[in-house]
Amino acid sequence: MKKILIAFLVIFYVTIGFVNVEAITDENRVYKMDSYSVVTCFNDEFRTIVTETHYTKYTYDLKDGSVHTTPAFIPNKLSAAYQVSPKTVFGSDTRVQITDTTQYPYSYIGRIEAHWDDDGDGIIDFFSHGTGFMEGPDVLTTAGHVVYNPDWGGFPVNIIYYPAINGWGTQPFGTAGWSEITLSQTYVNNQSSDHDWAIIVLSSNVGANTGWFGKGWSTGSLNGKNIFVTGYPGDKPAWTMWEGDGKITSTYTYRLRHDVDTFSGQSGAPMYDSNHIVWGIHTTGGFLLIKNTGRRIDETLYNYLQEKYEEGMNRYY
Repeated sequence: MKKILIAFLVIFYVTIGFVNVEAITDENRVYKMDSYSVVTCFNDEFRTIVTETHYTKYTYDLKDGSVHTTPAFIPNKLSAAYQVSPKTVFGSDTRVQITDTTQYPYSYIGRIEAHWDDDGDGIIDFFSHGTGFMEGPDVLTTAGHVVYNPDWGGFPVNIIYYPAINGWGTQPFGTAGWSEITLSQTYVNNQSSDHDWAIIVLSSNVGANTGWFGKGWSTGSLNGKNIFVTGYPGDKPAWTMWEGDGKITSTYTYRLRHDVDTFSGQSGAPMYDSNHIVWGIHTTGGFLLIKNTGRRIDETLYNYLQEKYEEGMNRYY
């Protein structure tokens, strides 16, 4: 009986050993099927609004802090811009004006003008402005609240994009219209700051002339990463581009806090590094000890941006 018990225990522990080896081999690799719903408004005769649920299988390493990026695109005719070194000052205004917006990466950024009909009578009642940045041939990324407000009729009746505009009289890449606007259904439902992002498909291949940013997401913390936030703040001369720099101070599931100086009008501005990789979308100003925040580019948003990028590439190349 004793020999039988010993044999049983040996077989048991050997079996457990094999199970553990298999578990250790697989424990860093996680497969998950995510679903997320988006709402798209098409700029057609009927202003068609469609809700779609996407199911995508993502695979990523949980423990290695791996980073996933796509590179920026630089048209041959564009030259590089000088960038100031990132600083950690927050409180005093460290922003600088970009006087030549035709240099990259500033050519990737522009001002968005939204036209609103808040009472539905077919007459434009007012305009609003925000910042956007290119992520593909015709893919413009911004904050959700720049292009959606339930109190103003939901989606705007029109959008005009001014890539790299430098004062009203200097529009180096002209203007562009739009074909569709896509937002998270969660943002449409409750304007959650965790889902404050929007993707606009423009009506032309703007990126062929301006170029576009790369994008990145990481399984680990982004705390301490040096970043720039560049856009069109409302406290500076109208239609002028300004750049601030600093660091990411806190990393959350959907949000990134940062200490870069910003102002209203810079909603939708890219939070990018010296390699011109965007890690987040600036959305919210801070106050007192609360830092400014942006929507983190997580795996889901990264993959959806990549889908839109590939669609644009298929349209034009």
